[in-house]
Amino acid sequence: TYGDTNLDRRVDFNDLLATAQNYGIATGGTWATGDFTGDDQVNFSDLLLVSQNYNFGVSLSDAEGFGSSLQRLTAMGYVVPEPSSLLIVTGVIFVGLRRNRGI
Repeated sequence: TYGDTNLDRRVDFNDLLATAQNYGIATGGTWATGDFTGDDQVNFSDLLLVSQNYNFGVSLSDAEGFGSSLQRLTAMGYVVPEPSSLLIVTGVIFVGLRRNRGI
């Protein structure tokens, strides 16, 4: 599945992190580094594929565990961000990585 860098049949935070850490690679990109388009680069097109397939392969038991955790956080007064905020957080990560690498 596009977005599954570690081939564990799930597209989750670990895959997003691998893609984010390699974002901006201009040559030598591989599936494991986040190049899902096969263009030898890790760029926005690859990030888009991760976000489109995010949570692919999450089992029902995983979802139930997430639901009970969500209920506990809500009961404790924590606000849980909406899924669209994932894209904003990802953008912030990439901006920080680009600045650190001087790209």
